[in-house]
Amino acid sequence: MAERLFRACFTDGLNIADPAVLDRLAAETGVTAASGGAQALRAELARVRALGLPDPPVLLRADGPVLSGEIREDDVLAALAG
Repeated sequence: MAERLFRACFTDGLNIADPAVLDRLAAETGVTAASGGAQALRAELARVRALGLPDPPVLLRADGPVLSGEIREDDVLAALAG
């Protein structure tokens, strides 16, 4: 689906924000909607917002440091190694 979304947007010039386009692309790729998906997404967004993280870019890794702002490659490598 991700590959199809990129092709739809950048090659086919489709509006991937249009629900009808998304429905068609999902059908093409065999993606089906799960019940409660919208509620689960809203709950996850609320959970992340409640963390009070600064504006993007933010890299958050479980049990690792929170990287935000201008993130250097060395910082990412150190965070992944740790």
